[in-house]
Amino acid sequence: IDPIHLGIIVTAQCAIGSVTPPFGCNIFTASAVFHKSYMTVIRKILPYFVMYFITSILMIMFPQIALFSRDLLF
Repeated sequence: IDPIHLGIIVTAQCAIGSVTPPFGCNIFTASAVFHKSYMTVIRKILPYFVMYFITSILMIMFPQIALFSRDLLF
């Protein structure tokens, strides 16, 4: 496995983990900053979470997607 691909996947999974209930520290931060309830924030981020999850699956299945910019430069 390419180390750069692994780094991209680990970073993406950490980002998904930071917004995933029940312990999503970014959800707590957003609810405090915008004075919204926890459930309201979760409902609002759900479409973005689904897109990020699908993108992550595609990057795992097709490493060329994640490594496109690196291959373009080098």
